[in-house]
Amino acid sequence: MRSFKDKNGKEWVLDLTVGDVSRIKATSRFNLFDAEILREVYLDELVSYELLWKIVEPVATAQNVSEPEFGKSIAAFSLYDARQALLEELRDFFQNLQKPEVVELLEKMVKWHKAALDQWKTKLAGFDLDTKVETAISEQLNVAFGHLEDSLASIPESTRGDNSSGSPKVSAR
Repeated sequence: MRSFKDKNGKEWVLDLTVGDVSRIKATSRFNLFDAEILREVYLDELVSYELLWKIVEPVATAQNVSEPEFGKSIAAFSLYDARQALLEELRDFFQNLQKPEVVELLEKMVKWHKAALDQWKTKLAGFDLDTKVETAISEQLNVAFGHLEDSLASIPESTRGDNSSGSPKVSAR
């Protein structure tokens, strides 16, 4: 049994049973015995959210919480925590069901997700994005202005705005 809190501090419990899996399969697109669905749940936050709703729906409905209200209570930080709880609950469910191949898949997903986040944080810590963007903009502007100056310099002196008579000279035939 895993849990997470929504942005209002309400705790939602994930306690997946075979009955839940059957109900979810009958009322949605989620067949939790399909590895492709588990991959989608792992990769897509909105798919995770949909599955979270299907799991908590009976309790939420009993508490008069609609799906839109549930969705409004799930902020980005709570969705992150909820997804972690969901993956761990799925792992525990399949562990108890003696499905080691699914457990291994879910454990690797959790491990890879954490590793990717850790690497991202490490890269961001040593990366000054503002300075890099400002430098790139400055370099591009310098190149653009340089091309403009070169273009202006290539215009012959005699054609540069010398229009003292007010109109171009036309030759008569």
